[in-house]
Amino acid sequence: SSLGGFLWLMAAALITGTLCAVLIWRRLTLKSLQPIEELTEMAQAMAGGDWSRRAKLRGKEMWEVGTAFNQMAQNMEKTVSDLEKNRARLYAVLQGMDDGVLAVDDAGRILLLNDRAGTLLEREDLNKGDAIAGNAAMQQLRYILNLAARHGPRRESLRLVGDSDITERLLEVYAAPLVPSAGGGALAVLTDVTRVRKLETIRTDFVANVTHELKTPLTSIRGYVELLKNNGRTPDMREQFYEIIEIEAERLQNMIEDILLLSEIEGVQGQRERELLQQFDVGQVVRKTVELVMPVAQKAQVAVQINTAPSLLMTGNPLRLQQLLTNLIDNAIKYNKPGGSVEIAMQKDNGWLRLRVKDTGIGIAPQHPDRLFERFYRVDKIRSRELGGTGLGLSIVKHVIALYGGTFLLESREGAGTTFFVKLP
Repeated sequence: SSLGGFLWLMAAALITGTLCAVLIWRRLTLKSLQPIEELTEMAQAMAGGDWSRRAKLRGKEMWEVGTAFNQMAQNMEKTVSDLEKNRARLYAVLQGMDDGVLAVDDAGRILLLNDRAGTLLEREDLNKGDAIAGNAAMQQLRYILNLAARHGPRRESLRLVGDSDITERLLEVYAAPLVPSAGGGALAVLTDVTRVRKLETIRTDFVANVTHELKTPLTSIRGYVELLKNNGRTPDMREQFYEIIEIEAERLQNMIEDILLLSEIEGVQGQRERELLQQFDVGQVVRKTVELVMPVAQKAQVAVQINTAPSLLMTGNPLRLQQLLTNLIDNAIKYNKPGGSVEIAMQKDNGWLRLRVKDTGIGIAPQHPDRLFERFYRVDKIRSRELGGTGLGLSIVKHVIALYGGTFLLESREGAGTTFFVKLP
């Protein structure tokens, strides 16, 4: 009985000791594995892009490993942050450019593009991964990019045609290979040169028109000078030649003065014009302008009426208003009928100066108003030259109105007269 009890006691002690040893071993094992598990979780988080995790430094054995992990995580976090900042800067630069930027791979699929590229190509729906395909312009762009990828940088023109000539857009495309040695894709920079080309055309046309307009009176003057060299001319005939030369010289002078005036208005600097601003009486400027053109009106048998509100004040450059009025009133007189009239009316309306110049003249045919304000454009070329017109008067009017941010409107009926409405701030 005593021996049996002793054996049971020894068995219980052995079991208890074994359990304690297992528990102690398990605890020590878990304690030693915990840093490894934490490093494993940290590595998984870093693989997922979370570089903010840090390992807890425990125990001498894991200290160096944990320190290395933390240093690596810190360096990678800084590197990724720098890359994101550079990417954001590059994106901001691309989006802020006035030019369109577009890159494609060797299969013609978009690798990169900014919003401006979509706008210029009139394809705001383009996204990364899309193929360069669609209308004729897109096909031409793809052809340009393919050539650049295979044969090196090139510069081409790309024309986008809308519903009418007004919406036509001309792009200059500079394309270069992304990898010159392999030809794996290309980069294109798109520049809108529509306005530049239009200005070049206007300048070319202007030079051609000026040359023609100046050549006509000069040719006439030279011809009559040659005739005067002939001693067989009578005094009356010579007097007639002198009058023609004087008329042509005056016409030449008027044209040069109008060209210089138009050039001056176009080249006005904002600060310089602001320095000339002053408050003045509009009625006084109107009366002065009418006095200057009155001899022309009397000769043409045209009555001029002034209808302006009393004490009408305006802040601006009185010379510009006079230039505008002179050309409008002069046209209204010259293209009027004997016994006709011209009415000049002005009033203030909500801070705006409203001007109306109405005549009872020959009117303007429906096909002319759209081009009426172009330089050297004349509705009736023969009558304009007979009256000494330069073809620049309404162009000067348009530029003066644009200089002050105003608007204008034209109403005319052939044979019944014309009315110009001008609105100035």
